[in-house]
Amino acid sequence: MKFRVNFHEDWKVITVLIGGSDLCDYCTDSNLYSAANFFEHLRNALDILHREVPRALVNLVDFMSPIAMRQVFLGNPDKCPVQQASILCNCVLTPRESSQELARLEAVTRAYQSSMRELLESGRYDTQEDFSVVLQPFFHNIQLPVLAYTYVSLFFPNQFEPLGRKTDTLDLAVDIPLSCPPQNDSFLRTSQNSNYTYPTKPAIENWGSDFLCTEWNPSNSVPTSDILKKFNAHILGFSTGTQEEMAGLNVAVEGARARDMPAQARDLVERMKNSPEINLEQDWKLITLFIGSNDLCHYCENPEAYSEEEYVQHIQQALDILYELPRAFVNVVEVMELASLYQGQGGKCDMSLAALSNCTCLRRSQDNSLEMQELKKVNWNFQSGITRFSYQHQYLQREDFTVVVQPFFQNTLVPLSDRGDADLTFFSEDCFHFSERGHAEMAIALWNNMLEPVGQKTTSNNFTHSRTKLKCPSPESPYLYTLRNSQLLQDQAEAGPMVIFWAVPVAAGGGLAVGVGTMMAWRAIRGRQRENPPINLNTMGF
Repeated sequence: MKFRVNFHEDWKVITVLIGGSDLCDYCTDSNLYSAANFFEHLRNALDILHREVPRALVNLVDFMSPIAMRQVFLGNPDKCPVQQASILCNCVLTPRESSQELARLEAVTRAYQSSMRELLESGRYDTQEDFSVVLQPFFHNIQLPVLAYTYVSLFFPNQFEPLGRKTDTLDLAVDIPLSCPPQNDSFLRTSQNSNYTYPTKPAIENWGSDFLCTEWNPSNSVPTSDILKKFNAHILGFSTGTQEEMAGLNVAVEGARARDMPAQARDLVERMKNSPEINLEQDWKLITLFIGSNDLCHYCENPEAYSEEEYVQHIQQALDILYELPRAFVNVVEVMELASLYQGQGGKCDMSLAALSNCTCLRRSQDNSLEMQELKKVNWNFQSGITRFSYQHQYLQREDFTVVVQPFFQNTLVPLSDRGDADLTFFSEDCFHFSERGHAEMAIALWNNMLEPVGQKTTSNNFTHSRTKLKCPSPESPYLYTLRNSQLLQDQAEAGPMVIFWAVPVAAGGGLAVGVGTMMAWRAIRGRQRENPPINLNTMGF
């Protein structure tokens, strides 16, 4: 074949159909077959085609839902070899209806499909006129016949349908005619010749009417997706997704430990220094550092390397690097109480999966054992060890830089369901990372902590999944609290309050995940400043 193809002149149609086999094996290794790995492998393959193959149209076919496959096999056991098929696709065919395993499979399926759409909508493959990747969605909603099967190819006409109007439903029980494309539109469709623009990703949440800070409610014409945008719609730097292209200034790395924080801090500083969108001297930055769970998970392997002293020293080094930044507010979030997540769960946490293999100390420890007691002690030492950063003299020398420890994780209260069991919907299947719902709760807790004076901060989290618990900045105190404006400096009793305060921007989103080393920055457009009053919400915005 290669002798018949003029590689540089001939046009090629390439079809990629993948995902079903990965889902069949997902339950055997959720790390290997994770949505993140699926995205990365698919991206690498498409990158090779994009880089090396001229004149190519790549069809990325949305794979058939495994739930549809279940319906065929389980609904017709007499004709379908369920037992043999279960060996080949154990993770799809063996879970019971309404089981946690099946719900997890459906969630991973959606994550796979979302990854495919994110990859195409990023515009990564729209940089050349002779190369295009098009999603063909005819498998997206498929109805398979149980008692009969009618073969029909919807793939061919799907290629001729404009983007935005492609058929995404296929019922194989009915007779679907194979129609030809109209003569005046007889070409394969891409985003360019369909005059199609990929839709922007919708906001995850709209905090408008149910955000009770009425004096600062946003305009209905500006849909805001997180709390920060309530106060300044021009912030940037936050991550907009879980993939590398959407990371922004989020330099977090999965599995990071305290020893990785100096390198992450240096990476963050260099990114901001080199960004043409950031005025390093004038723009205000909000940075959140959250680390420690992975250190606890490996403490028992090497107590000296993961001691409190080493933990604090690594964070200190990171803060010293961040001190290079002008106009910066640094949140240091205390590590959560890890042991309570694993006690009294009745085996509902899937301890055989990735979290346990990566959390040696929890695997070795049993409830109320000496090892678990030691882990709790180290956990507490980590928390108490970083408390002093809010009072560190070296970070009080500048009026445009501060470090504040936020302690809402200090006492972890596992939420309960209506039946009185642990409500694991706040956590992923490994009981180690938060779910999307859990992330939202942590964002609210961080927001509330930042609006509380140092020394009076909430040290636990209230899992109620309600935004009514969001605290509001008051007209008397429209700022983030620091040691200085909390009136805790010794010289303030005589000298009176300093004139500089911190505006009220806050982190509502990405990166608040257990086990993920978090170092994020939100850069903001500098607001207009009045001549005399303190810098507050009305005079400055992130």
